[in-house]
Amino acid sequence: MKLWVFIVPKKDRVWIHVDAEPILDSDGNVRQVVCTFVDFTTRKKAEEELILKNLVFEESIAANSISDVNGIITNINSAFIKIWGYNNKEEVIGKPISEFLEYENETAAIINSLSISGKYSGEYTARKKDNSTFHAFSLATVVYDNSGNIIGYQSSVQDITARHLAESALRESEEKYRTLIEVSLDAIFINQDNKITYINSSGLKLLGAEKPEQILGKSPFDIFHPDFHKIIRKRIKDMIEKNSTADLIEEKIIRLDGVVVDVEVAATPFVFRNKKALQVILRDITQRKKAEETLKNSYTLLSTAGRVAKFGGWNVIMSENRSYWSDEVAAIHEMPAGYCPLVSEGISFYAPEFKDKITKVFTECSQNGIPYDEEMQIITPSGKRLWVRTNGEAVRDKNGKIYKVQGFFQDITEQRLKEKKGIMNKVLMMVMQELFLTGELVVNNEITDRVRANEEIQKLNNELEERALTSERIRSLRHSAILFLTIYEPPSELFTAIHES
Repeated sequence: MKLWVFIVPKKDRVWIHVDAEPILDSDGNVRQVVCTFVDFTTRKKAEEELILKNLVFEESIAANSISDVNGIITNINSAFIKIWGYNNKEEVIGKPISEFLEYENETAAIINSLSISGKYSGEYTARKKDNSTFHAFSLATVVYDNSGNIIGYQSSVQDITARHLAESALRESEEKYRTLIEVSLDAIFINQDNKITYINSSGLKLLGAEKPEQILGKSPFDIFHPDFHKIIRKRIKDMIEKNSTADLIEEKIIRLDGVVVDVEVAATPFVFRNKKALQVILRDITQRKKAEETLKNSYTLLSTAGRVAKFGGWNVIMSENRSYWSDEVAAIHEMPAGYCPLVSEGISFYAPEFKDKITKVFTECSQNGIPYDEEMQIITPSGKRLWVRTNGEAVRDKNGKIYKVQGFFQDITEQRLKEKKGIMNKVLMMVMQELFLTGELVVNNEITDRVRANEEIQKLNNELEERALTSERIRSLRHSAILFLTIYEPPSELFTAIHES
């Protein structure tokens, strides 16, 4: 009788083989039992380990294989069959390992590594049953017996084609990214752990550096003006904590030569070499700032000139049917700056007797492209009547369609009054001259000399000497002279002389 028993003395598990033989008396009854105990714990553990190894070998997702000292495959698992595209083990066992690799030099490299170090770790190109290939990663070791003699080789292989393609795509993407950055006209640097770890050629130029070593390793705060350090710290904190892009803002940097430069800055977080980093883009806006300052000064001068001359510009976008007035045009109309009325609202400012006219000329301009330049009157909200000069011309797109009408607008009220006054003065001079010629006006020598010295009066003298005026005409002129003198307040002695005559 043989029995297998398991005992646990002192908590150590021990496997024992028991062989028992009964001793019988003359009646056939068992008188005693002779037992033999054999400890086979070591062998049992070895069997368990072998079972476990076989299980791991077989069930592994990696392609496992065992070969003899000649490199002939003696065993494989299911994953090997699947990865290499075979149907069963029999198609593989008995073939040399080299048959499953695409290139001889890679096979030689594996054999050389196993011979020297007893192990191999690396990538190679594997050849499937259908002769297609895949990228493989392999771990291989030499198998020794208890005497230290080589009895074979074992290897574990993974298909890393997908990973290899992803890495290749990533490298290609990185190369394209690097190329784009290098040819970018904007300055770009990478901030990682508060240090500049990369900068492109435009960045070197902007900072006045000749080579990257002059910038790499510096803190971004070394190149930005101290006035902006506080806001930069906040932007960096927000980008890292919220993983959000920092909006474009204007800042100042300090070149290596100490020159301060105006820049626009935008930044975004990303992963660079497996670590969080910030990509910072800078654009030199020095020339733009100068142009803006020049434009601002020009606008100030034009605004001042327009205010003094009471002159401004306007345009109408036809698709919007809305007028856009300069500040001075709005001021002439007694409206606030930025006032943009509809066309009908703009026309409503014109005096009733001019509304039809402005409507007509604007319509002809906007529809047929006929320009206009007219003097009309408007009435402001406070009731003032102003004489204005308005000019308009059509603007066409590339297809010849009128899409805008634009022009200038000027308050000419004072100019009109001066012109009217000039005309009245001439009439007054004519009246006075006729009175002189007829003897109806007598003043002291000082006034007479002053009046006759005027060139305009001399011209009138030449004309009036040839004309004969009737007494009725003289009386009419005398009345007109008194009226004009009353309006324009001439010297009192001149007014008295005319009045008495």
